[in-house]
Amino acid sequence: MLGGCSARQNAVPAALPQIAATQHNGYADRYRILYNLQGPPDEALPAAGLAYVNGMLYGTTTAGGTDNDGTVFRLHPSGGWKDLLYSFKGGTDGANPVADLLAVNGELYGTTESGGAHSLGTVFKIDANGKETVLHSFGNGSDGAQPEASLTLLNGKLYGTTSAGGTDGYGTVFGISAGGAERVLHSFSGYGFGTDGGHPVAALIVIKGTLYGTTPAGGKNAAGIFFAMSASGEETILYTFEGGLPAAREPGSPLVLLHGTLYGTAGGGTNDYGTVFSISPSGENETVLYSFGSSSSDGREPVAGLTVVRNNLYGTTDTGGKSGYGTLYKITTTGTETVLHNFSSGPPVHDGMDPEADLINVKGTLYGTTYDGGISRVGTVFALTP
Repeated sequence: MLGGCSARQNAVPAALPQIAATQHNGYADRYRILYNLQGPPDEALPAAGLAYVNGMLYGTTTAGGTDNDGTVFRLHPSGGWKDLLYSFKGGTDGANPVADLLAVNGELYGTTESGGAHSLGTVFKIDANGKETVLHSFGNGSDGAQPEASLTLLNGKLYGTTSAGGTDGYGTVFGISAGGAERVLHSFSGYGFGTDGGHPVAALIVIKGTLYGTTPAGGKNAAGIFFAMSASGEETILYTFEGGLPAAREPGSPLVLLHGTLYGTAGGGTNDYGTVFSISPSGENETVLYSFGSSSSDGREPVAGLTVVRNNLYGTTDTGGKSGYGTLYKITTTGTETVLHNFSSGPPVHDGMDPEADLINVKGTLYGTTYDGGISRVGTVFALTP
């Protein structure tokens, strides 16, 4: 957990209200906008989800800030207090973060898709006072490039993926110490109809000391793979996605584990608008649980991954819904889907639009971001109580 609160964080008024859900017909008001992003020099266009640390929400934006190269911000869960913690500067600094932050030993760690010494992305850390340090700049020789996924912690070391770079240019899995010593564990070699995967964009998940992940490209069907990798870099391809409809294909979001089964989102499906699928950690029993676009008001294009709340799965779609700007949905492990919220444009609502990031579950309330929409049309932070 993030420790060592800054003077600015200590200055948060003690009387700030906790989230107070209004009541309608005996049920908590499900959805509310917590914060409308303002645009440069404030935050703009969040593609990443949020991290919850010491009672505060932390996030990144791809744009905004003093140099319009992205930001790190924090927000009280009530929405009543916000702080722009850091503005990326580009150049040798990172720029345009699209991944979630990870809290480790009192500091937040993340990646930027661009910027750095070679303009191909960075790994950075930032403390609660807003002091940022670039730990690694990608793109030196056969190194990875353009990381889009958040970092994962295993045995005190950070692991991640890059969408490009590596020996063959199809991305990597890398490990990096808290001090910045980086090592490429695996360079992907497949893009078209090769055996290996290519261009990973999703975070890794740890199960019993082994890293698991997906790639949206490569594999013998050119539709992506599901793989396992040891901390030493030994890769095992567990499943190759089929590619043809109505199968799931091109998985691009993190997997979640629930009762021994992995769940994720991907493209494909009966209507070719995306899927929710399940698969065992051994790569067996891959099943399409749900195909989006079953009606004109259903969600489409599930860019974000899934979040577990009380044995159900929650997620967002980037498009679709009644207004075409995405949905927030619940799906059971047997494949029954319910749309909980339809994102829409304003006025008069000024709702969020086009959610791309995973939700987080904080004490039964889901928090998330939208890439577009809100009063300034540069994104929102929202909450929903299932």
